[in-house]
Amino acid sequence: MCLLARNSFRRHPFHPAMALPLAALAASLSVPSAAHGQAAAFPAKPLRLIVPVAPGGGIDLVARAVAPRLSEELGQGVIVENRAGNAMVTGTAAVAKAAPDGHTLGVNNTNLAAIAALRQSLPYDTLRDLAPISLLATQPSVVVVHPSLPVKTMGELVKLAKARPNQLTYGSGGIGTSIHLAAALIGVSAGIEMLHVPYKGAGPVLADLVGGHLQVAVPTLGSALPFVATGRLRALGVTTAQRLAALPQVPTVAESGLRGYEYTTWYGLTAPGGTPAHVLAALQAAVARTIADPGVSAGLVRQELQPMTNTPAEFATFLKAEVDKWARVVRLAKIPVE
Repeated sequence: MCLLARNSFRRHPFHPAMALPLAALAASLSVPSAAHGQAAAFPAKPLRLIVPVAPGGGIDLVARAVAPRLSEELGQGVIVENRAGNAMVTGTAAVAKAAPDGHTLGVNNTNLAAIAALRQSLPYDTLRDLAPISLLATQPSVVVVHPSLPVKTMGELVKLAKARPNQLTYGSGGIGTSIHLAAALIGVSAGIEMLHVPYKGAGPVLADLVGGHLQVAVPTLGSALPFVATGRLRALGVTTAQRLAALPQVPTVAESGLRGYEYTTWYGLTAPGGTPAHVLAALQAAVARTIADPGVSAGLVRQELQPMTNTPAEFATFLKAEVDKWARVVRLAKIPVE
């Protein structure tokens, strides 16, 4: 069975020219009107940028890469606050329940959509209680195996997994994390079942994979590259629609036989639901200028991240599609729902 998983954000890659209409939109808010006083009052104080994971993870990296320049654009401090716990729910709930005035924001990733399908009860409604502002970046992943596993292609991995159902082990940083989702989507697309071994973070997964205690994983490209380069892990396929410059000899998962497969971890900025439209517009314009800054974009690229932005409306449409997509994957992959 092949599940199509093409993400709508691919139609909106970042380009510096995108900042121009967004800047014009922000400037238009200064035109005298009944709402002028409200628009001029934002931001009125430093902003909190809540990261729902501990320091050092991908979300934290993106937040800290963006915060200094965003502070300059807004003329107020942007303070990164790590609120880890409960599979990112704790930090996300802090954003959803904050005052809807634009002074509390959150950076999240693909897990935001997946957790909506993995939890029967959440302290917030993902689509109602959060106001999308913009995507910030995306990050590809790569299917890697321990060199002792007798496979050199995705086709051989699928064949082996079908011959040995639930015997091959794959690791993840926990249920609903990017490593888990990317692997689960492979299972659904290829019609295979492997044994999921969840860890508390991506670091231990790679350590056990390199040590031979696991056989398969689908980590982000940046975390896997050093091990692939030194031969401690073997790369079978990249999860993007096209091959990657960092691994030009490694085919995509789709071209390896799983037609339609595509997975990319995304990172995005949200505000509490009910935040006024003019505040969201001002924030998005500031984000577009931030991501367009050569220093910020180059820093993201060095971490194997692809900078990008889109509008609040586009991000809202994308997030709804992501929630629906991962609900299907969770159901088809028979991932336990809490």
